[in-house]
Amino acid sequence: MSKIKWFPIIEFFLLFVTILFDGQFSNFLFVLSKGTVYATSNIFLIFLMYVVLRNSYLYNVLISLILGFIYDSYFTGIIGIAALIYPLIALFIYHIRTIVHTSRVTRFYTLVIIITIFEVMKVTIVQIMGLGSIEFVPFISKTLAPTLALNIVLWLLLQIPLEKIFIERKS
Repeated sequence: MSKIKWFPIIEFFLLFVTILFDGQFSNFLFVLSKGTVYATSNIFLIFLMYVVLRNSYLYNVLISLILGFIYDSYFTGIIGIAALIYPLIALFIYHIRTIVHTSRVTRFYTLVIIITIFEVMKVTIVQIMGLGSIEFVPFISKTLAPTLALNIVLWLLLQIPLEKIFIERKS
């Protein structure tokens, strides 16, 4: 009788829930700011940084791709933006995972880098596809800076529980 490994299934479910939460929480903050600031919650990327540590290359790419399609279909309506960027970020984290998980400082800087990459790539793809016109200075001041600030606070709140789950119990 084979033993089912439940942790990857639980991780997938957790990542799925974080994507749903990210979208709803980001929309809530946008409404709360009356449309002046668009701080995007990226709890998915925070969790992904830890999930990558435990799983294979193929698993990380597949769950990122699937969840990217779900994110695109549910929130953006344009299939391909998150479905392209999430797997690329998962690959990036996977290849530097031994460095990322050496200390909290390296995880902090990795978080800042991957969130910046995600936000800049999103805007770049939108610009290339001609779906919108985005100016650089307002993007930095009204989207990127608030997004980084929000996600740094979220990471500070989540880092200890995530370390206990993913780093102390890694197999």
